[in-house]
Parts: sequence; C-alpha cells; structure tokens
Amino acid sequence: MTQRATGCFWVVILAGITISCQTVLTEEQNRRWTVRPAGTLLSIDEMRNDAFTLHQQLRFSFAERVGKIDSVIQKNCDSLDVVGLGPFNTRIFTLQQVARAVEYEPKNLEKWPFPPLHILLDIHRVYLYPLPISPPPDGVYETEVADMLVTEHWKAGRLRQRILSSPAGQQPERIMIDYVGGLVRDEAPPFIVLEDERRQYRLELETLSFSTQECAKLGDRTDRLR
Repeated sequence: MTQRATGCFWVVILAGITISCQTVLTEEQNRRWTVRPAGTLLSIDEMRNDAFTLHQQLRFSFAERVGKIDSVIQKNCDSLDVVGLGPFNTRIFTLQQVARAVEYEPKNLEKWPFPPLHILLDIHRVYLYPLPISPPPDGVYETEVADMLVTEHWKAGRLRQRILSSPAGQQPERIMIDYVGGLVRDEAPPFIVLEDERRQYRLELETLSFSTQECAKLGDRTDRLR
C-alpha cells in the first residue's frame, strides 16, 4: 500500500494552529478522509429552534496528525456563524450558513484538513439536531435526521450519547458522540467526544463559555462575532 506524506504543508496554511508535522497517511486513510461524508446539512429552520453562542476549544486526532483550535459558534434563528480562532483570538476562518447556502473564507478552505462540509456536518450533529423542550424519560430513542439514522441515549433528563449510522444500502458510517455531563437546551456539556469510525478521526470539544440569547437579526450576525 502506498503512503503519502502530509502535515508540514498545513503548518504553513494554518498559521497559529498547533498541528503535528509528522503525519504519514496511507492511501486508504487518505481515501477515507476525502470521500464525501454521508448525510446532509440541516436547513436553519430544521435545527433546534433556540439561539446560542458557544466558545469552545477543539482538539483533533487523525492518523498521526493532531491539533487544536478555538472556535465560536453562533446559532441565530435565521443563520449559523462559525469562526476559527488562532492565538490572541486571531481569526483563521469563517463559515456562514443561511438556509442551506454556505459561504466561507478563505476560499481555499476546501483543501484544509477539515473541509467546510465536514466542519459543518460535525457541528450540526453535535449541537444542532432538534432537541425536545421537555427531556424524554430515560431510555434509548431512534429517529432519522438529515439522511442518517440517529440513536439517542437519555438519562436523568439529559442526552448522554448520540450515535449516527447510515441507512441500509449506503456506505457504512458510524459516528459516536459522547456528552460528558449530558446535553440539554440551556447548557453545553463541559466536554464532548466525537469519533468517526469510517474516517478514523476523533474530536474532543471543551466548552469555554455558553450563553443563550434572543434571536439576532440576519444583518447583525457578523458584528456579534467581531
């Protein structure tokens, strides 16, 4: 099996982000990563219907590549904004979704280790799938969201685990999300772990701050993140 060296290139592009420069990806690992992910993006009106701002630190590992970055996620009633931050809160990238349309800067973000579609899909899956206003009784619940089968484990009024898998007949996918402390509408868990079995990558999300607010107007969304 051929191998492909990569890693140092990203240190140049992702200035200010701590990333290992020792990565050697096999041909199979690279194929897993570049294949289009299963599932679709939710439209804004399909997401959980509250508004919030979340500041988090994201640590990731994929093959031998590791890194970390801070990000701010702002979910409004009519838009979603994501900003990746480097040292001293330097803005590294921005993503903006309105309805299902997505814009991002810089324009070469498709070539980054985590392309825009992957970033947004993981944000949707971790935070934005609809949540009940009143938590359900303890138990396991299954549904289908954004072309993925979703199994949720609820305990003591909190979502503890969410497992996503692809429907029968499609390429097998399994994404497991563990919410340490549990997820509810008005709080963000202190720590979340996402593992993508097919692409063999892991995200660790540490909540730095979380607040809910009234829905921001569409024209105000960018100013709130500056």
